[in-house]
Amino acid sequence: MATIIKIKRSSGTSQPNLGQGELGYSWGAGTYTDAQNATVSSYGKMYLGTGTETSGIAANIEVIGGKYFTDMLDHGHGILTANSAVIVDSASKINVWNVDNLSLDANTISSTDTDGDIVIDPNGTGEIVVPDDTYLTFGTSKDTKIKYDEATDDRLEVTGADWNFASGVAISVSDSTASTDTTSGAFVVSGGVGIGGNLNVGGSLNSGSLTVIDFTASGDLTVQGGDINVIATATNINIKDNTPSALAIKEGTNEYIKIDTTDGFELITLGTSNVVISNDLSVNGGDLTTNQTTFNLLNATATTVNAFGAATTINIGTSATTTDFGDLKINGSTIFGDENGQTITFDPYPAGGDAGGDVVVRGNFKVTGTTTTVNSTVMTVNDPIFTLGDAISEKVLKNSASNGATTLTLDNTTGLNTGDIITGDANIPANTTITVDSATQVTLSAALTGGIAAGTTLTFTQGADDNMDRGIEYRYYNGSLKTGFFGYDESGISEDVTTYYFTYIPDATNSGNVFTGTRGSAYFKTVKLDDGVLNGVAFFDQYKRLTRTVAAGTSDATTSNQILTVDGSGVPVWTTTLDGGTY
Repeated sequence: MATIIKIKRSSGTSQPNLGQGELGYSWGAGTYTDAQNATVSSYGKMYLGTGTETSGIAANIEVIGGKYFTDMLDHGHGILTANSAVIVDSASKINVWNVDNLSLDANTISSTDTDGDIVIDPNGTGEIVVPDDTYLTFGTSKDTKIKYDEATDDRLEVTGADWNFASGVAISVSDSTASTDTTSGAFVVSGGVGIGGNLNVGGSLNSGSLTVIDFTASGDLTVQGGDINVIATATNINIKDNTPSALAIKEGTNEYIKIDTTDGFELITLGTSNVVISNDLSVNGGDLTTNQTTFNLLNATATTVNAFGAATTINIGTSATTTDFGDLKINGSTIFGDENGQTITFDPYPAGGDAGGDVVVRGNFKVTGTTTTVNSTVMTVNDPIFTLGDAISEKVLKNSASNGATTLTLDNTTGLNTGDIITGDANIPANTTITVDSATQVTLSAALTGGIAAGTTLTFTQGADDNMDRGIEYRYYNGSLKTGFFGYDESGISEDVTTYYFTYIPDATNSGNVFTGTRGSAYFKTVKLDDGVLNGVAFFDQYKRLTRTVAAGTSDATTSNQILTVDGSGVPVWTTTLDGGTY
């Protein structure tokens, strides 16, 4: 059965109540009054609901079409028609354009009301612009013209009849360009200038040459450019100010030359007694050395010592030198303590507690102990890959092993499994596997061909299935202490083929790193399926796996059967008809 789609409809003229995106059509006849108070008939409008819905009704009911609008388009193109839309012709033109009392016809803009003015008034700071090299002409016979000459001399030019500035009309030139000769300045006149009133000059007055006998400056004298040259044979520069900085050469606030006293200062010798320096001591060249076998650099009463603030390299002793910092020592590249079992703490700021700063390790960081504990509340790992259950382990041989031995005593066997391959010494035959006997002992599948010294680091590569899950185990409290797990479930599920799933168990039981329990819910913004296709529709197969249809247009059906919709309670149901109803 074919699907039938009906929109809301009415034979009246009322506006419908529509949901967001819903259509409605009213085909009844109505009238309206235009701007000239004339009555105009209107027929048929189509509506669309838009905006947020309230109780199923959209915030806005938009008019999107109908016979009312198509009637206004039914006339010749390019002809201005009363009570109709404007449609330009094939040349994008309309024969005439009327706006209130203005008419635009051919090349003429005219007013239609008697004695009506025509005003050109830009909004705000807008301007009326006449294009470059275009005349603004006055008089029916084009008696006087003004144009901005962009092509030739880049200035405003006036041609035609003379200009007369009536009494009371002043001419003001705001340009501040200085004049250096008769052809430069803000105002240049090539001919004579007649002045009937006073002439006031606020700047320089040049008249060929000007000789000044004496010059007195009652304020500051500023020289913006050039030199100050004194050519007289007897010239005195007298500074009556007798303060320490009367004569100073400065760059900003920095004084380069300053004469404060009449006598300079020169240090000739220090003698044989101690030299006491009350202020800072600056050594600008050479070294600070001593010929003493024991040298005390600082007074024993100094509790805070600041040294080498700007140094980029500090050399202390040689590679064999042991530097003693109390309980901590440094020899070569090894940092060690005074006693066995001593704890070495890296604390960037003890006064700040556990959050007093960061300890940064550059290069690889290797922990060879059995347990690594992180007590911080937040742990950040910037590596793009976080590996769990590494297939390679390293263990230290605790006791030496002799030629022909088949058992080894290690520091621990944590993480090792029977069937793992052992390497790390030339006396271990190739492809030798182990059997885990205890917490510290393993048995080799082949005897050693030579001895191995205690302390040797041996490598174990996983060579057998340990049947363990891989992932993250976490602890939390929710009514009681619980263990959660998410990661790779090593136990496969038999479907079309054996399938292994990424698993999340919020309340899990860990038995030998194999986790069991009821799977939890996952909350994602979106999920991407590798088996998905563009515009395919998801559904569940016989194994409750999420799969998809092909994209529309790939193998479409020629008939429709049912359409998925919802009932009055919002429950999805199938239907054969979509009906918008009436209003």
